[in-house]
Amino acid sequence: MKTTFHSACSLVAGALLLLAGACGRPQAQSAGPAAATPTPVQAINVALGQLNQRGEFSGAALVADKGRVVYQQAFGFAREAAAGQELRADARFDVTALAPTFTAAAVLALRDQGELRLDDALSAYVPNLPYPGVTLRHLLTHTSGLPEVDVRESGNDVAAELYYQRPAAAFAPGSRWAYAAVNDALLRKVVERVSGLAFADYLSQAVFGPLNMRDTRVLAAGRDAEGNLAESRIYSTLNDLHAWVQGLRSGQLLAPASVQELFTPARLQDGSFAQAGQPGRPATFGMGWFLGTGPGRRAGHTVAWHAASQQGYFAYLGFDLSADRIVILLDNTPETRGALATAAVMQQALSGQRAVAPAKRSAAREMGRLLASQGLEAAVLHYASVHTDTSRYYASQAEFEQLSRALQARQRPADAEAVLAVYAATSGQSLAARRQLRAQLAGQRRAVAAPPAVLAI
Repeated sequence: MKTTFHSACSLVAGALLLLAGACGRPQAQSAGPAAATPTPVQAINVALGQLNQRGEFSGAALVADKGRVVYQQAFGFAREAAAGQELRADARFDVTALAPTFTAAAVLALRDQGELRLDDALSAYVPNLPYPGVTLRHLLTHTSGLPEVDVRESGNDVAAELYYQRPAAAFAPGSRWAYAAVNDALLRKVVERVSGLAFADYLSQAVFGPLNMRDTRVLAAGRDAEGNLAESRIYSTLNDLHAWVQGLRSGQLLAPASVQELFTPARLQDGSFAQAGQPGRPATFGMGWFLGTGPGRRAGHTVAWHAASQQGYFAYLGFDLSADRIVILLDNTPETRGALATAAVMQQALSGQRAVAPAKRSAAREMGRLLASQGLEAAVLHYASVHTDTSRYYASQAEFEQLSRALQARQRPADAEAVLAVYAATSGQSLAARRQLRAQLAGQRRAVAAPPAVLAI
C-alpha cells in the first residue's frame, strides 16, 4: 500500500464526531398530521436513503445488536468489474482503509505466540533506518514521529524510501500523537519478517480463515503494467466484517489481555493520553482503533471505531464496548463526496441516537470535490455562488482547515493557502483570526498531513 494511505486519520475521526453532533439537530417539519415516530432502524434507512438520493451515498450498511443483525441494506450501484449493477447487501467492497485494524491484531497475535515484544526496537526487524528509539508500540499507537514518504514515483518500499531520503522525524518517539500511514506500512514488514509469510498470506491464514471470513480477499502488492509499485488491496463484505469484530472481541484470535490492549488509550511519555480528536469532541487512540464516548453518551461509555477513505472508497467500522452494538458502512460513492455525512449517520446509530441525515451540504466538501475534478478556479467560483445560501449549505472552519491540510499533503501549497484565504474572507472573521489561520497553515506545512482522500469528502 502507498505510504500516503489515510495518514493522520484523527482529522477524519474528529470531523465525524463534530458532524455526528450537528446532524442530531431535528429538522423543521411541515405543518400537518403528526407522523409516527420511526424506529431507530427505520431512521437509519431513511437517513441513508436521503443521502443516496442526494448523490452522497452509494454503498451498504449493517447494524447488529448483541450479535444479531437488525439492519442490513444496500443503496446505489456497484463499481469496477460490476459497474452499473444494482448493489446488494452481500456485495464485496474495497475495505483497504480498514487495514490498520487487521495489522494491529496481526502484531498482537505474534506477540501472544512469543514471536516478538511490543517494546522491541523497530531496528531489530527493519535495520538501518535513521530513527533511533522507535519501538513497535510506537508504531501501533502512532506515537513514533516517523515522517510520511511517498513511494509512487520512486517505486521503493517504505523502508527503502526512508533509508535513502532520510526525512526528518516529525517529533521524538512517544512525545506526541499523529496518525501516519508509514507506521502501518512498517508494521506489515515486521509481520512478514517474523512470520515468514507475505502479509496477504498471513492475514488469510491467521485471521480470515479462523473467523470463516469466506468472502474476504487480499490482492498482494506488486508492479503494474508500467512497472510502478501497486499497493495491496483488501476486499470484504458486511457480514465478514461483522464476523471480524465479533471474533476479535470474543478472543478467537487474541489472548484476553491483548484484546483489552487494543482498546486501551495510548499514553505519551508525560503520562497523558494521546489525543486523537478535536476540541469539544475528544477522542483517544488504542492500537488500530479510535476511542471515545460518542455523541450523547455518558462518561465511561466507550465506543471504538476506524474510519477512512482510500482511492474512492470509504469504510466505517465501529462498535460500542458497553452496549454490544456494531455498525458498519461501506461506501463507493465517486470521490467519496458524502463520506463524512454517511459516517455521521452511523456514528449516531452506534451511540444510540436517532439517525438524521445532515439537512445541509458542506461547502468545504463541495469545494474539495471541485478542486479534485475541475481545479481551483471552478472551486472558488462555486463557493462564491453558494456560501451565502445558508438554507442549503454550511461552512465549517474545521472542515476548511481539514481540506487545506489535505491539499498540503498533495504538494499543492498554493491551493491550500487559497482555501483558507477564501474561507477567511467570507466568514466575517477579524484580521487577527485570519492571521491565526495563516499561522496554522504555516505550521501544517511542517506537520504530518491529511490523506489525499479527504479532498473529496
